[in-house]
Amino acid sequence: MNYIFLVDCNSFYASCEMIFRPDLAGKPVVVLSNNDGFIIAANSQAKSLGYKTIEKPFFMLEQQLIKDKVEIFSANFELYGAISKRVMRLLSELSNRIEVYSIDEAFLEVSFNENQLLDIAFYLRKRILDEIGVPVSVGISMTKTLAKAAMEIAKKRREGVFYLKPDQHDVLSSIPVNDVWGVGQKYGEKLIKKGVKTALDLSRLQELWAREHMTVVGLRCVKELNGVPCIKFDSVPQTRKTIQRSASFGHLVFTLSDLKKAISIHCERAGEKLREDKLLSLGILVHIHTNPHLEEPQYGRSAATNFAIPTADTPTLIKYAHKLLEEVYLPGYRYLKTGVLLFDLIEEDMAPGNLFRQPYIDSKEQKLMNSLDAVNTGLEQGTLAFASSGIGENPNKMRQSKRSPRYLTRWSEIPEVKAK
Repeated sequence: MNYIFLVDCNSFYASCEMIFRPDLAGKPVVVLSNNDGFIIAANSQAKSLGYKTIEKPFFMLEQQLIKDKVEIFSANFELYGAISKRVMRLLSELSNRIEVYSIDEAFLEVSFNENQLLDIAFYLRKRILDEIGVPVSVGISMTKTLAKAAMEIAKKRREGVFYLKPDQHDVLSSIPVNDVWGVGQKYGEKLIKKGVKTALDLSRLQELWAREHMTVVGLRCVKELNGVPCIKFDSVPQTRKTIQRSASFGHLVFTLSDLKKAISIHCERAGEKLREDKLLSLGILVHIHTNPHLEEPQYGRSAATNFAIPTADTPTLIKYAHKLLEEVYLPGYRYLKTGVLLFDLIEEDMAPGNLFRQPYIDSKEQKLMNSLDAVNTGLEQGTLAFASSGIGENPNKMRQSKRSPRYLTRWSEIPEVKAK
């Protein structure tokens, strides 16, 4: 029989920071969002002090965090991504049926005897901790929805593992219906009014009623809670439809030249992601806006266009993006944020032909981009950059005053060990 393992890294961003800082063991740790805006991750020690994610801006909490001796880190997504890849690679050794659900979470479909499930889960948990340094929890069941519920229970248990069967009514009755994967706030309110307050109550709903009042989503929830798999297992990642790169400025800007530098940098990063995923884009959107929290004149606008041919050529992205920026820019405003969105993405080998223009594939532009990526991958991102992105100060540079080194992706930031 097939079973679903859901493996979730505990307090992932905070755990990543602690891998290279063993002195933080047992201490409260929080990680901040882009531009050091909000807390987006907290380990168990920080949570026990009352620090929750996305509750208050960091500047309102900073003094209390210092008083409570909480270790504070700016977001280091390059490091977190590298560690995530290591975790997913290890998980793929257990099963080739793996669905990466998020940067810190993955479903595995496995075929083991039921009496082996817990032993394998404990082995997997220990191996990830020993080899990578990240603590994980493992939820096990017959369906994704039940595995999600098992995961929430596993997180609250010291052993970090839980196997949930559909007939464990005492467990299902302890899970609020709002916490069932796929229910959400809207359906949750409707169900509670009907007297459906727990996962057990939901599992006992008539399928016809669920289908009528909650569409196919509700029907799937009911069936999955009864051990009937209904949610597709995507072991092959779906082709993404868009790539977005945007960020708030470290300080408000008002000149077109500074906005162009920021847009160029976004195009560079978006182009790198396109080529990494072997995709081409059919169009681009540019947006800018001011700070809505300031009592001053406000302005925001976006514009989009299609490319002549599907492309992953960064100079082309920058050329079109700058034209769009010139269309939407208005002087006299102080801008907080700008970004680009690449849309209508297709796989390289699905690109249509063109009688009048040479396609991007096998063009000199593609060869140039491949060479550029090879240098920036082999050395360091940004070793080769475009002049339009500016030289020296980057107006789009985020506040990251407390960012840790990018230990796994930058040669210059590899930790040093000195032997006495």
